Amino acid sequence: MKMIGKLNEKDLKINKKQMILWMGGILAAVILLMVFIVKVEPPAEGISRAEAAKALALVFEDPQTLEDMASERENSSFTDKEKGNWFVKYMDYLYEKDRIKEMFDRHDIYHPVKYGAVLYFQGRQLQIADQTAACELAKEKCVVKPWIFYKEGEHVIEYGPNPYLALYYIETENRRQLEMETEKFFSEMSIRDPEGREVAYRNKIPEYEKEKKTDD
Repeated sequence: MKMIGKLNEKDLKINKKQMILWMGGILAAVILLMVFIVKVEPPAEGISRAEAAKALALVFEDPQTLEDMASERENSSFTDKEKGNWFVKYMDYLYEKDRIKEMFDRHDIYHPVKYGAVLYFQGRQLQIADQTAACELAKEKCVVKPWIFYKEGEHVIEYGPNPYLALYYIETENRRQLEMETEKFFSEMSIRDPEGREVAYRNKIPEYEKEKKTDD
């Protein structure tokens, strides 16, 4: 069996291509499943069908855009009596002619619109006293969704409902910017206990040494 450190450049390119195709296939399967549920599920199960429509619509548009499109839409697949339901804007979005084809045409897995990462922070089993730095990082422009799991005064426990000290979902316009933001979070993240000791373990971006070329 080949170890990762022994893979040559050709192997890495093949693996990367296979991974992209695999991820694209998974995304396509999920979307097709959602479309199937939206189109085929009997009316009696309207709630789960509506949830599927919402999930699919939000893959491609943000909530405000969907609201704006709903207010500007002249024709609906629903009656005037039904238009007050929360799911109408999602289903109308999906039912529009050629909508699904347009969605796929706009999202190329080889040319992503955004680059994203989820940054996790683990911690020592100490009491939380000061989370100022963690809360300031949550306000960064690149942060889509922050989670700070403990409140000041609580103790970090090894097992329990809080899997991490903090977690940040970030997104940027390009890969280099994503790496720079990640480095910023790793260097500035700090949570202190009452004695001023660091609670958060220091994350570090790994560095990989390039394999030296050989004559064989």
